[in-house]
Amino acid sequence: MFRRHLLTFTLICLCLLAAAVFVRWLRSGQRSALLALPSAERVALYQRTLENLRSVCDRSRPSGLDSFCDDQAELALDFEDCDAECRKLALAHHGIPTR
Repeated sequence: MFRRHLLTFTLICLCLLAAAVFVRWLRSGQRSALLALPSAERVALYQRTLENLRSVCDRSRPSGLDSFCDDQAELALDFEDCDAECRKLALAHHGIPTR
């Protein structure tokens, strides 16, 4: 009985680890895509993303924009240019609980 529980626990841990590795792999793909952009386009996208977080994703936004704002926060965090102010702004909008 103990071995069965140990095997189940081990399988669950391996599945969680595999999921975490997969998510990290997906995020690194987005970072690579950002790095592949020409500098001017990357800077423009970074500035637009921050502007979206400041204006569209403020605290008074409609609840229908939660997913958009979470995506914008994740995108901002993927930029190498994301400094302390950027991280603070992104983290304020990233993963805000809904209801």
